[in-house]
Amino acid sequence: MAEKEKPFICYKKGWSLQIVPRNKVGWIALTLWIVSLVPPSMGFTWLMAGEPSEGQAIAYTIGFTLMMLAWGGGMIVWTKNRSEVVDLDELLKLKRELEAKKQRGRGG
Repeated sequence: MAEKEKPFICYKKGWSLQIVPRNKVGWIALTLWIVSLVPPSMGFTWLMAGEPSEGQAIAYTIGFTLMMLAWGGGMIVWTKNRSEVVDLDELLKLKRELEAKKQRGRGG
């Protein structure tokens, strides 16, 4: 996938990542990904509303939590793989180098 066609932009600074939609395709993909969370959430709510025993409630909660961790991790990997990555540390380094060259050029 060409950089211009990628639906997300990933801003990277150290270990921090911020992934944002870049265009209409990105917003649609993000919306569909988030909407995919509705059925499992409704199912969990329905199971818990049925007054489960303590053991069942713990099992349902652990299952839902593991599913949410997998869903969130999958979302991060999926969107990052479809992102143009902008390394902010590298951009800041380039900016400082350019400013230093300007200062040297002025004799300052």
